[in-house]
Amino acid sequence: MESIQIAKGSPSVINGTESMTGQINTEFRKPTDEIPLFINIVGMSDTKADFNLASSHQFSNALSTIILGHAEGNFKSHDMNMDGFMDDPMRKQVSVGNRWFWYTPELQIRWGASALYDSRLGGQEHDGGWQSDIRNTRLNGYIKIGKPLREDNSASVAVIGDYTFNNMDAGFGPATYDGLQHSGFINFMYRNAFAESHDFTLGLSSTIDGYKESLDRLLPTGVDNSFGSLTTNLLNARAYAEYTFRHEEKFSTILGLNGDWFKGCGFRLSPRLTLRYQPLEAVILRANGGRGLRNSLPLVDHFGVFSTGKGFAGDYLTHQLEDSWTYGGNATFYFNEDNYLSLDYFSTRFSDQLIVDYEETPGVIAFYPLDGKSFSDSYQADLHLEPSTHFTMDITARYTDAKSTYRSGGLREVPLTSRFKGVENLQYKTNLSRWIFDLTGFRQKDVILGDKMVDGMVDTASRNFDASAVWGPLMGATVYAGIRVTIWKTE
Repeated sequence: MESIQIAKGSPSVINGTESMTGQINTEFRKPTDEIPLFINIVGMSDTKADFNLASSHQFSNALSTIILGHAEGNFKSHDMNMDGFMDDPMRKQVSVGNRWFWYTPELQIRWGASALYDSRLGGQEHDGGWQSDIRNTRLNGYIKIGKPLREDNSASVAVIGDYTFNNMDAGFGPATYDGLQHSGFINFMYRNAFAESHDFTLGLSSTIDGYKESLDRLLPTGVDNSFGSLTTNLLNARAYAEYTFRHEEKFSTILGLNGDWFKGCGFRLSPRLTLRYQPLEAVILRANGGRGLRNSLPLVDHFGVFSTGKGFAGDYLTHQLEDSWTYGGNATFYFNEDNYLSLDYFSTRFSDQLIVDYEETPGVIAFYPLDGKSFSDSYQADLHLEPSTHFTMDITARYTDAKSTYRSGGLREVPLTSRFKGVENLQYKTNLSRWIFDLTGFRQKDVILGDKMVDGMVDTASRNFDASAVWGPLMGATVYAGIRVTIWKTE
C-alpha cells in the first residue's frame, strides 16, 4: 500500500452514492514505481509476524508491471484481561497481486488481478469452548482504458471494468454462516476541462451484485434461525454529471448530480455540493453536503449479531434501500507548515434505514425499517504538533450524538457508539527514520457480556451471551521490530 486518502461527508458523485458519511481510498504501489524491489519484515511482541513484498519492472517506455505480496499471522493467543476469551484472533492471511500499465500518448491501459485468503479464529481456547472461525477468499480483476482527446489531456474518455468474487465460511459457536458474492462494475466517463477554471465530467455506470447465503443456527436455548440456500440479485444503473470551478488557489466548488435506478426501488436523484475557501494563507474552510443511497446487507453489515445467544426476528433476509443526507464542514488553521488545528462538524440524517434492535424482546434481535428519526451529529478537533524534526504529537477529541427511533423505547442513543472519545499519539523518529517509537494509550474493559457461571466465566449457552461489544483495543502495549530493504532503480 502506498497511501490512504480519507474524504469526510459526501464525496464526489463519480464514486457513486453508497458513500453516506465519507470514503476511504487506498492507493497501492504502481507499475511505474521507481523501486525494483521492496521487502518489509516485522515481528511483534504478541507473536504476530508481517511480511510485505513489492517488485516493479519497466519492460519499455510503454509497458510496466508490479508484483505485490503480503503474508501475516500470529503463533500464540493472549488473554490479558483474564475473561477466558482471546483478546486478538489467531490469524493467517496471504494476498498476492499483479498490476500492469500500458502508456502511449494516444492510449492508456491499466489492468491487473489479485487474490486473498484470510482466516481468523477467536473466542475460547479450550476444547469444546465457544469459538468464532471466519475464513474469507477473494479474487479480483480490473481493467481501465483511457484515451486523451487533446494533447494536453484536458479532455478524455475512459471505461472501467471490475469483477470481484468473495466467499466466506464462518462459524460462531454452534452456528455456521456461508456467503458467496459475485460483483461486477462498469463505468463510462467523459471529462472536459474547457477552460483553466472550468471542468466537467459525464458518466454512465452499473453495478450487479449476486449473493448466495445459507445459515445453520440452532442455539442451545432452542432458537432456530436456520435457512437453506438464499439467492439475491441486486442491480443499480446510474447516470451522473459533475462540474468543478476553481478560482486561483482561494476558492473551488464541485457540484454533482447522480441519477440512480435500483432494482425493486425505482429512480432516485442524489445531488452533492463541495466548497473550499482559503481566505488567508493559514486558514482553509471546507463544506459539503449531499444524499447517500445503498442497499443494506442485514447479516453482513451487522456481523456481530452472530456472536450472541439471541435469536433473530424481522427483516434480516431483505435488502432495504437506505437513504440519508449528510452535511458539514471543516476549518483548518495552520500555525506554520508543520503545525495545525483542525475542527470538524458533520451531521447525517436518515429517512430510510434498517434498524437493529437488541432490546425490543428479551433474547431476540429485531430487524425492521426505521419509523421515526435517526441521526448522528459529530464534532471533532485535531491538533498536530511537530516540536522538532524527530518528534510529533497528535491529539484528537470527538463528541458524537447518535440516536435512532426504536420500537423498544422511542428515540434513544445508538448502541456501541462512544459519546466522548479522545486519542493521543506520540511518535519519535531517529535520523532517516531508522527507528520509530510510537505510543497511543488505551484498552477496553468488560468486553464479553452475559450471565456469569459459578467460576466467574460467562455462560456462552445463555441468551444474554454477547461477544460482539468490542469497540476498542484489548491488547495494551505492543513492541515490534523489523527490517526494511529497498533497492532503487539506477540508470
